[in-house]
Amino acid sequence: MVDFEEQNKALVESLVALNVLKTDRMINAFLEVPRHTFVPEKYMNKAYHDIALPSIGDQTISQPYTVATMLEALAPDVGDNVLDVGSGTGWTTCLLSRIVGKKGKVTGIDIEPKLHEFAQKNIAKFDLKNVELVLGNARKGYHKNAPYHCTLINAACDDVPDKIRSQVIMGGRIVAPVNADMGQKMILFQKIDDNEFTRTNLGDYVFVKLK
Repeated sequence: MVDFEEQNKALVESLVALNVLKTDRMINAFLEVPRHTFVPEKYMNKAYHDIALPSIGDQTISQPYTVATMLEALAPDVGDNVLDVGSGTGWTTCLLSRIVGKKGKVTGIDIEPKLHEFAQKNIAKFDLKNVELVLGNARKGYHKNAPYHCTLINAACDDVPDKIRSQVIMGGRIVAPVNADMGQKMILFQKIDDNEFTRTNLGDYVFVKLK
C-alpha cells in the first residue's frame, strides 16, 4: 500500500529545503492537505512528484513548487477573506482554507462544470466550514462575497480582469500568471489606490489560459 503521508512529508521537506515553503502556516497547510485527494485516480501514483499533473478536460493541477511560490507571495493571513480564481480540483482552495483558519473564508470559482463537481466531492472529504465553491465566470470575480483581502489566479491572463481588481480591498494582494512572450510572468499585485497596483515579478511560469 502506498504511504501517501510519507510521500507528502518528503515533498514538503524538499520545498522547505529549496526555501520555497517558508512560513509555518504554509508548511502546515501542505502537510494537512494531501494532494493525492485532488488528483484523478489514474495519476494518483504521481501525486507527490513535484510536477504539474493532468486534471479534467484540458486543465492541469499546478506543480507544488509553483503553488508554494504563489501562496507564499500572496501571504494570506489568519481571518482573511480570499478568492481562489480557477479553483480547479479544489487543492488550492483547501490549502487556503487551512491557512486563513476558521475565522477566514475562501471562495473558489471555476467555469468548468465537471471540475466544479469534482472539487465539491474532494472538499467534502474535509471538515471545512469556511469554503464556498462557485460555478461561474471567474473573470467577473465573485461580487457576493467581496471585498477580498487577497486573490489567487490559477490560470494565465493578459492582465488581471477589472472586476477582480475592484473586489480587492485597499492594500490587498493578487497573485496571477500574466502572459508574456513564450509563457507567463508570475506577478504579485498590491493595491495602493482605487485603480493602481504595484507589480512585483516572481519569475517565469507556464499555465493554461483563464477561460
